Amino acid sequence: MIRPRWARRPSGWWWACGLLLLAQACSRDSPERIVIGLTTDGPGILGVQLAVDEINRSGGVGGVPLSLETSEAIAAGSTADLVDWASRLVGDEDLVAVVGSANSDSTLAVTPLYDQAAVPHLVTSATNPAITKGEWTYRLCLSDARQGELLGRYAVETWDRQEIVMVYVNDAYGRGLAEVFERTVERAGGRVVGHIFHREPLRPIDRELIRRELAELTTDPPDLLALFHRPESASWTLGILAELDLDLPMLGGEDLSRQPMVRSAAVESSLRAARFYVPAVDRQEPFFSQYLERFGSAPVGEEVFAYDAVQLLRRAMVQEGPTREGIRRYLERAISQRKTLEGVGGEWRFDPSHDADRPLHIVEWQADGWQPLRRLIPP
Repeated sequence: MIRPRWARRPSGWWWACGLLLLAQACSRDSPERIVIGLTTDGPGILGVQLAVDEINRSGGVGGVPLSLETSEAIAAGSTADLVDWASRLVGDEDLVAVVGSANSDSTLAVTPLYDQAAVPHLVTSATNPAITKGEWTYRLCLSDARQGELLGRYAVETWDRQEIVMVYVNDAYGRGLAEVFERTVERAGGRVVGHIFHREPLRPIDRELIRRELAELTTDPPDLLALFHRPESASWTLGILAELDLDLPMLGGEDLSRQPMVRSAAVESSLRAARFYVPAVDRQEPFFSQYLERFGSAPVGEEVFAYDAVQLLRRAMVQEGPTREGIRRYLERAISQRKTLEGVGGEWRFDPSHDADRPLHIVEWQADGWQPLRRLIPP
């Protein structure tokens, strides 16, 4: 009986070729390097490093350790240098994803590069709504669209503040948050009766403007002062309020709830702020203890989401392979299936616009620091 051609035993030459192809396929499935780009600074670096070290101690991904690539441009705050570095980074064939960036302006500058190069980009602290317009960018923290909406509704409907003056930094973060907050306040029946905006860092003319505008509020105070600016500027503003003896209820964005910042100013008014992560509520072991032991301070937000981002990448690579396409496939399936994802920062889902759907905490400044006051659930 003559066997069909497809059933015949391969000759030695074809057998050798088959083994060679199999070895090449295995080589592609198990790369020598798995690179994650890091475009965040400060606490975010600590969260990423803790996650990478844990993963590598347990054998990496398929036996391959994770490697980090970062740039001095991040710490220097140079957006132009960061864009130049990111444009070179995406050419690394071993790069599977990027975690960061530190703020909205720098993130908006580099996101198109990652989208064009088809590199998954997990954002951990930048909040401007426009960031996730790209197909390859996913945000773990709340966007300003969601934060501004929840804060606006809380101010009017829960705290019963009807006339509000906003103080905000005139950049992608401050403008984005202020615009959404104002729209929400007006829909809820309140009014924004004043806008005080400034550059960052504060220049003498900015300080003079803020001081003058705040002084005018002493004769006609609003129901609430909304503060949407960076920690150093917020700290300076709180100091001016104390000098003017202007006792106003205040509500701030997540940047305001940085404990070292408010401790530098006398705060006697009711001061509340948003917080993405509250250890007293969201704390999970052993992450919290390990972080505290290694770095000597408690995590407050950005480092938590940075840690969760790397662990999310690990799960994606284990299931779909250590490739850019595999990671995106995993994330898109999580969106289409409305899958609840878990991390040390709590549970969340990615909505169809690639933004995290998770609660927002309201915290209040008291003698012993920030204390959780209310947990806001997105509608």
